[in-house]
Amino acid sequence: MTKPDTPRDTSRDTSRDTSRDITRAAVATAHDTPERKRFKRLLGQIDAARERLAAWQQNLPAFAAAHEAQVQPVRQRMAKARRDWAFELEQLLLSRKWSKVEQATLVRVILELAEEGLDDAEPDPELLALYDRYAEVDHASGKQNEMASMKALFEQFGGIDLGDEQFESPDDLLRRAQEQSAQQRSQHAGPDAGSGPGRGRHKKPSATEKRAQEDAHRATQTARDVYRKLAAALHPDRAEPGATPEQLAQRHERMAKANTAYAAGDLLALLTLQLQIEQVDIAHAANVAADQVRHFNKVLAEQLQEIEAEIREREMAFLSNYGFAPTQRPDPDKLDKVLKQDVAEALALESRLLREQRLLRGEQPAIRRFLKELASQYRLDDSMNDMLPF
Repeated sequence: MTKPDTPRDTSRDTSRDTSRDITRAAVATAHDTPERKRFKRLLGQIDAARERLAAWQQNLPAFAAAHEAQVQPVRQRMAKARRDWAFELEQLLLSRKWSKVEQATLVRVILELAEEGLDDAEPDPELLALYDRYAEVDHASGKQNEMASMKALFEQFGGIDLGDEQFESPDDLLRRAQEQSAQQRSQHAGPDAGSGPGRGRHKKPSATEKRAQEDAHRATQTARDVYRKLAAALHPDRAEPGATPEQLAQRHERMAKANTAYAAGDLLALLTLQLQIEQVDIAHAANVAADQVRHFNKVLAEQLQEIEAEIREREMAFLSNYGFAPTQRPDPDKLDKVLKQDVAEALALESRLLREQRLLRGEQPAIRRFLKELASQYRLDDSMNDMLPF
């Protein structure tokens, strides 16, 4: 999976925090209707989402550098050690007589080592040949069967149709399934543009669609009105006589913020700026919340969805790039703990491999005892897998 584009800057300054507090206080002065409660809740959710996205921007570079320095060397050592160990175990398998259970256990260890190497690196002809010598199904066919099963699961449980499209990896399949699912949701949410008797003719919007269009228009109009007031108030000709260079610089800075917010349709940022320059007093803010809070809520909810989508995209890229389970929800403020855990797991795997090598390079009785231990663990793993629903 490719890394997503760097999201827009979401850092917040002290003046924004102060003005947002004023906004909340203004809304609190009026009776708390359900819409006003939602308005305040959305403000808090947007604050939290922006802080989370900003944390990803700030913390990920340090994590990437530390991961490269601490984890990658261990993984590189492990990749070479696993490859060499797979061929050494083949020699052990062929050089002595083993029971059927012992032979099957050794073969399974060899296949696991070979498959890990084939998944981790560029195609390795010798490792691929080793795998195919002992696998019931050759590596290429096994991957095709695995992809077919995953594709069937996505189509069955996800309600999507992936057609005859071929995929090179599970990541490609997952990405395509997500795109298809998002496309279907978009189609279901939008007006019907498909074939049929009414195709090509203008469809009269339903009452719900008409109301949504009116809401969007009023929200856009509100943002435009606020922006115009800001532009008029921040114009250089409106500066107070004798304004200091610092005051003039502040006006230019705020005007730049207003331009950016208006271009992004960020009504919350425009209202915050409006409060900052004291265009809106507490009573007026309460009246605005009472009259147009539903339209504000619509805009704020859409902005929250956009920020959360950016966060999720960053999370999924992080999990994919560093090989973590896609079901995790990493905390960008705790990436140091994630790194420590990843380092510990890499070192534990290396220690496990060294123990395995020490035992299987020992005397025959010790080897047999260890193979018996492995066989027991494999039986337990297989019984657990048989309990899965699919």
